[in-house]
Amino acid sequence: MDSEEEDTRVWDTIQEREMTRRRNLDELKGFMEEVNKTPKSAKTLLKLVVFTESIKVSEAAQIIGVKKQRIEKWLDILLAKKLVDIESTHTPDPTVKPTEKVKEKVRGYYKKSMIKNEGKAETEKVVDAVEETTQEYEQSQQDETMVKDGGTYLVFEEAPSRGFEIITNRISDGAKGLVITRLNPKKVMKKNGLESTRVIWLSSVGSTESVETVSGIQDLSILVGKFIDKNKKSAILLDGVEYLIANNKFGSILKLIQQLRDRISTSESVLVMPLNPHTLGDKELSLLKLECKTVK
Repeated sequence: MDSEEEDTRVWDTIQEREMTRRRNLDELKGFMEEVNKTPKSAKTLLKLVVFTESIKVSEAAQIIGVKKQRIEKWLDILLAKKLVDIESTHTPDPTVKPTEKVKEKVRGYYKKSMIKNEGKAETEKVVDAVEETTQEYEQSQQDETMVKDGGTYLVFEEAPSRGFEIITNRISDGAKGLVITRLNPKKVMKKNGLESTRVIWLSSVGSTESVETVSGIQDLSILVGKFIDKNKKSAILLDGVEYLIANNKFGSILKLIQQLRDRISTSESVLVMPLNPHTLGDKELSLLKLECKTVK
């Protein structure tokens, strides 16, 4: 066989493997659409890892239909619970596998070697087995399921990490996102995978071509109101309640939150407000809790 024939054979083999890989990805995507009727979560990723036995982070993001950054956050949860392993931490797109502990539990539940896709009946057993396996970390997901359409929520935290997580998850599930934050908008977009989301800087500095800002209470109320009217299902983060209170009377900010809550309550939207409870007195916190639900 001459070099040209060898090159052709190698190229044909590469193309065949790529076509097979793409077909498998399409089949897996269909599987995930069929078995996942609940909101996407770390459990969704675990189901996929168990079903495939191994999968790259980028492929998981493609199949589940979320950003790679979200897969990485879920991966952190599963790694902490020792439900998955990764082949290498030195590659930007690592391969994820179920741990031996998970394999053993699935084998014991299913009474076979590692699960394969052998039809609808087998698929149902895959779901049952993974549901059984994921009971260990279900408690860590309860805060997210507490956030319901039409609700206004306070998230008590010193830095707005949990608040951003809730909002990015809602956006990934199809909600239109609006983030109003005291943090640098460009850094917020990059860190949370919000490049396609409208991020507004809560600051008295005027808007520029690259950064949109808002500061006044009335402007903020109008901004959020118009966004809710335009987008039936919205996910809105208001980070900077402490800043607003520091620059206005508490009563004015309480009235603003009451107005926003009333607008949210008649929609399919959610409003999430991270708040450091140590920055307010007991009376102010009590008044806010009367108007909003809390996520700890």
